[in-house]
Amino acid sequence: MVETEEGVLVMMRTPLTSEAASGVLPATLTVRQAFEALKAGSSHSESARRVLVQLDREVSARQHDWLALNGNGGVTKTSPDTRLSDLAVNREVRTPAGPKTVPVVGLEAQSYAKVG
Repeated sequence: MVETEEGVLVMMRTPLTSEAASGVLPATLTVRQAFEALKAGSSHSESARRVLVQLDREVSARQHDWLALNGNGGVTKTSPDTRLSDLAVNREVRTPAGPKTVPVVGLEAQSYAKVG
C-alpha cells in the first residue's frame, strides 16, 4: 500500500488498445470509482476518449475482470472495490523538473465472451 495525499497516476486500458486513458485521482477511490471519474473527465485527448469508450463497452456489456500491474511487472486480478492506494506502486517518471517518484496504478479491463 502506498500512502499519498497528492493522488495517484491511474492508467486504464483494454488488451486490444495500445494506449491508455490516464489521470491523477485521489488514492481513496476504488477501481470502479476511478473508472467513473476518468469517464467524467473532460480534458482527454481523442485517443484517450476512444480508449474510455472501448473500456465502457468492455465493462458494461460483458463479464469482466480488472487486472492490476504489480511491482514485479506482472498483473494480478483485483476487485472493482479495491482502493487505488492498495494497488499503487512507486515508479520513477521524468518531469520537466527532473526525475520524480510517483505512485502509479496500471489497470486493464479483461472481458470474456459467452461460450456456447
